[in-house]
Amino acid sequence: MINPETDRILITGAAGAIGTALRDGLRANWRHLRLTDIKPIQNLANNEEAMVADVTDRPAIENMMQGVKAVVHLAGMIGNYDLEQLFRVNARGLFDVFESARLAGVERIIFASSNHAFGCYPITESVSPALPPRPDSLYGVFKVLGE
Repeated sequence: MINPETDRILITGAAGAIGTALRDGLRANWRHLRLTDIKPIQNLANNEEAMVADVTDRPAIENMMQGVKAVVHLAGMIGNYDLEQLFRVNARGLFDVFESARLAGVERIIFASSNHAFGCYPITESVSPALPPRPDSLYGVFKVLGE
């Protein structure tokens, strides 16, 4: 079991909107938060350590996994990017984070998916995990890959 009083977690994409909200929610209860993003992370608390890095920088990601019990993987690209840019971060970066965690013996990975993985279903249709994914974009395709 992962213990908030003693164990360290790593949050990728920690400077983004969801990463910032997650930090705000975890900060009071977790003694060790390790944060990474390609952008500088603002307003660090005493129990937070930040590392600016790209999730496709495998040596940096492997280094960050040392002493980590869990990873919350939020980093990703969404928007008007070409396939190569999206692949680099959303597929290769995903692989590098997951594989680095496995090699370091990280006990748990929490992956943030998206409604874009099922975005081609009509809004009137109830969607459940039993249904096949129907991504609505390349971003959605990469979220399906992560799932």
